[in-house]
Amino acid sequence: MKVLISGASGLIGSYVSKRYIEEGHHVIALTRRPEKFRHDNGYTDVVKFDYKSDKLPSSINNTDLVINLMGKNLVTRWTRSNKNAIYNSRVKTTKYLVEELSRLSSPPKMLESASAIGFYNDTEPTIKNENSSNGFGYLPKLCLDWENEALKAESFGINTSILRIGIVISKRGGALPRMLLPFKFGLGSKFGHGKQIWSWIHIEDVFRAIEYIRSNTITGPINIVSPKSVTQENFGRELAKVLNRPYLFSIPGSLLKIGLGEMSIELLSSKDVSPAILSGNGFEFQYSTIKEALISEIEKSKNTNDVSSF
Repeated sequence: MKVLISGASGLIGSYVSKRYIEEGHHVIALTRRPEKFRHDNGYTDVVKFDYKSDKLPSSINNTDLVINLMGKNLVTRWTRSNKNAIYNSRVKTTKYLVEELSRLSSPPKMLESASAIGFYNDTEPTIKNENSSNGFGYLPKLCLDWENEALKAESFGINTSILRIGIVISKRGGALPRMLLPFKFGLGSKFGHGKQIWSWIHIEDVFRAIEYIRSNTITGPINIVSPKSVTQENFGRELAKVLNRPYLFSIPGSLLKIGLGEMSIELLSSKDVSPAILSGNGFEFQYSTIKEALISEIEKSKNTNDVSSF
């Protein structure tokens, strides 16, 4: 199988690339920075792609699956310039990618394009499924525009799926490594009251879901989250147990806002999201509880030289 992955150097992109390479598939990395990739890492090709200037080469023809994961890291202070960069790296890049895919003589069979559970409103105390309406504010608007650009691929005969991804549990990046260091020193804390719901997914289940969606040709919006969401407080408590560290402190929301600005809203808001489409299509999660997911990744850290290892 021929797989094209944009954003292949990111947390999800690098993991998904590695797993498809391990399974013997031809994987092409689409990236703004080809110098990041070693020549011996198993990629069939590494293609430079910047929405401002680059065209897709003919070698992209007859691709079975395109996985679009490009985007600047969201975990930063949301200044005006950062918000513009986050938006452009997702919405404008996806728009240009779809336009380029449509120009190929043999377009891909399927496009799976990332979004996030930030699509949903957090003001209603209800579980969100794929039919729930989008929320209001910067992140929901970003996700909506991002998804709409990807869905334009359908008009070119490309089966298109939208991956609304939750908090990814991985030792390689995302939320977990950022939380490990304070926990290591006994400073693990809940955020605000800690009752906000976090919908999460183990990195291996992200890959397995992507492949399941492809092999079953599931299209439209799909929530990529575990069936068992947790409160932020319970997330921290389970992490403390796995690390054998205390869990005593609370960071007031006002302090988080000072440090992170508008982005702090996402840490303090609830996103109780159901994987209704995945579960309804028979997908089985390898990691269905946060305890299993955390143990898996912490054990990996113990066998590495990561700064966060124990």
